[in-house]
Amino acid sequence: RVQLERGPSMLFLCFLLSLLVPPSQSASIAHIAHRLATALSKIGNSSSIECDVCKVTVFLVKPLVGLPGVEDEVVKIISDACMGLHIEDQTVCDGIAKEFRPEVFGVLLDRYVTIDEICGAIFGDTCAEPYDPLDNWTLTIPPNKPPVRQPVPPKAGSPQWKILHLSDVHHDVEYEEGREIDCGEPVCCRVPNKFVGKSGGAGKWGEYACDPPRQTLENLFEFINKTVDFDVIYWTGDVPAHNVWNQSRSDQLDVIRDVTSLLLKYFPRKPVYPALGNHESAPVNSFPPPFITGNESMAWLYDYLSDERSEER
Repeated sequence: RVQLERGPSMLFLCFLLSLLVPPSQSASIAHIAHRLATALSKIGNSSSIECDVCKVTVFLVKPLVGLPGVEDEVVKIISDACMGLHIEDQTVCDGIAKEFRPEVFGVLLDRYVTIDEICGAIFGDTCAEPYDPLDNWTLTIPPNKPPVRQPVPPKAGSPQWKILHLSDVHHDVEYEEGREIDCGEPVCCRVPNKFVGKSGGAGKWGEYACDPPRQTLENLFEFINKTVDFDVIYWTGDVPAHNVWNQSRSDQLDVIRDVTSLLLKYFPRKPVYPALGNHESAPVNSFPPPFITGNESMAWLYDYLSDERSEER
């Protein structure tokens, strides 16, 4: 048995669920979740409702993991709940559901144990206590800690480094001048947004609510190369755009390769110290630990970066 939270909102959801699906009626999990999310969206679009929908959905799905067709049902549940709660439009909801399909089954439903741990991981501790892998860690501190010494500023005239810090360029390879600026999605000004023309659409060099096109980055690098004196580059990631609902691994590698080519073009003799951001992975924020191997590992990204750096050296 899966123990549900005994709050009034959860009791109401269970009651609502029993009305939606009487025992004599067979219905798919996705159909149940869709009707539940639609009914709840009429009450209000609050974080508590999203949390409760999560708990009821996991309650329905978790015992069925591994059965034929369940993965397809869960993907539809996530998409329908996303649209029913008016979180995003259908394009974004469908894309996010499919993008995070391996994580939902490989991490949340297979590795986490309780409903609270799953929904807490998704919506945070305001929903439930999330799973924390650090809870069971023990770290032994070596003895004989040396005394604390206050740092001493360098002497006047000491050698100095000037550092150019590049971060969060979020280059959008699909940006197109004239595309709709306010499209109702997290990022616009891009294919396949509606083309409205140059007079009312996205400008050549970018828009405040959109991610920058290539020509803007190239113009920036060219300007820096001509006017800024520095010694090294700290490049701290977040290269891809914010269209996290339809990004593939090859998309991420392509945009990293493109921005790398610009760095080599305009700063060929400058040392570059790169680091990854949360947007380099596909899906976003997903960086499985080293003990995850095979197709679900991060080898596709780490191996590429290692080979690319070796070729550059």
